[in-house]
Amino acid sequence: MLLNFLELSPTYNADARRLTKKRRELMLTFLDPEYRASRKAVRDIREALRGGEFEVSKHQVYQDLWIWREFYALLNIKDPQSREARLAELMARKDGGAAFVARCFVADGIRTWEDVERIQSSRTAAAQLVLSADTESDIKTKPAPPSLAEIVQERMSAERRYEELLLEIMAGLQGDVQALREKVNNLEEEIGNVKTAVASEEPRFAAIVQKAEKMRRASTLAELPKHTQSAVYWSEELEVIFSDLFEAFLSDKGTHPSECRQILKAVKIAARFGPFHNSLKTEKWENRRLPGVPKDVEIWWYSRASESIRFSWAQVADEVKFFNLYRKQDIG
Repeated sequence: MLLNFLELSPTYNADARRLTKKRRELMLTFLDPEYRASRKAVRDIREALRGGEFEVSKHQVYQDLWIWREFYALLNIKDPQSREARLAELMARKDGGAAFVARCFVADGIRTWEDVERIQSSRTAAAQLVLSADTESDIKTKPAPPSLAEIVQERMSAERRYEELLLEIMAGLQGDVQALREKVNNLEEEIGNVKTAVASEEPRFAAIVQKAEKMRRASTLAELPKHTQSAVYWSEELEVIFSDLFEAFLSDKGTHPSECRQILKAVKIAARFGPFHNSLKTEKWENRRLPGVPKDVEIWWYSRASESIRFSWAQVADEVKFFNLYRKQDIG
């Protein structure tokens, strides 16, 4: 990249705005050796400055490029009088940028490339002096490197500590594995004992459950006459038919006790007030024929026995005939 001779001026470097200095330094990557910019370079510069903190107007870009070109030309003027006259013209400009740079050159005694090289050499020498001082300080404060014997001794000590630690970890792991195996064996033994005990008790449990289920069905059926006694829409024949249906349903469907109570309540309502009572939500069945409905029956009904149970029936010769009990999901 070209030499940034503007920043070699201490006054310019101290007083110019930070963004202005960075923007002009960025332009150097696009200029030719005589600090000029082609049309393509101008487009590239504007593209590089577009967006972000460096974005400026087109006029400002051309002004910065003009400053680089004019002050490069100033440093190349051989005649002292012509050079001073040109410097005075630049200082008299009213655009601000060029006049500021010219005042910085005057303040720092910069007129020719020899002046630029003098300032650059002074900076380089100062930087080397600081670097030498820092290096000497580092050398004085840096401890002496360990000897080969010390390095070998430290490594052997570290290896011994590593081996001891590894043996300790392995011993601990072996103890943990043995304890875990004992726990697993004990647990497997307990599980086997439980399985044996459960298997020996299964017949007894099954008999108890079966007995309880029979008692529940018998109790439910025993309650049926209570709900149909002195009923207007009921008869002994109808009770026998419904009892048989009810018992078969209880055996096959595994009806919950609460559902049994709901069915008995529905039977009570149907017996006393008829199957068209509002609470039974009776509807005429018009879909496919339900299981249990005789083929010679053309019109039949279904009513609500519980939240999930329905019963089908038909009215034949002024008598109610019950056909079957269903789960709601079984009849669609």
